Amino acid sequence: MLTNLQTALLDLLYELQNTDIKLIIGGGYGLFLRTELVRISGKRTLLKQLPEVRSTNDLDLFLRPELLIDSHKLKPLSRALIKLSYSPVTLTESEWEYALQLSARFGNHPYAVDAGRLVSKYFSDTDRLGIIRLKESPYYHSALQMDEFISAMSELFPYI
Repeated sequence: MLTNLQTALLDLLYELQNTDIKLIIGGGYGLFLRTELVRISGKRTLLKQLPEVRSTNDLDLFLRPELLIDSHKLKPLSRALIKLSYSPVTLTESEWEYALQLSARFGNHPYAVDAGRLVSKYFSDTDRLGIIRLKESPYYHSALQMDEFISAMSELFPYI
C-alpha cells in the first residue's frame, strides 16, 4: 500500500515540478514520511519511540492559504489532479471529530494561531477576500456550500 502511495505522490510531484506549489502532506502517509525522515537522518526527538506506521490508502494534502486566496495558483494543481485521475474526498464524521480534538489540543500553538488569523481575515464571511476569490475561481460551483465551509473554519479556529 505504501509503495502505491509513494508512486502516487511522485507522480503528483512530477506534474507540479515547474510550479511554485508546495504540498503539505498529512494523515497516515505524512506521519510515515516524517517518521522515516527522522529514522534515516538519526535526528533526536522528544519521543522515546517513533509512532507505528498506520494503515492508509490515500494522500492527505492540505492547501496553503495563498493557494485559496489567489485561485489562479490552483490551476496547475487542478490540472495535475485531473490528469492523474485523482479526486478529493470529504471528511467522515469521525475524521471531523478528530480534527476538532486536534484544534482543541493545539489551538494555541503559534502555527495554529497564524492559521486562525488567516482564516479570520480571509474566510470568516462571504464578503472576505478568500471567499470572494474562491467564488471567482473557474472551479467554483454553487454546490460547494460556502456557508458550511465558513462555519467549519470558525469551528476549527475559534481562538481568534
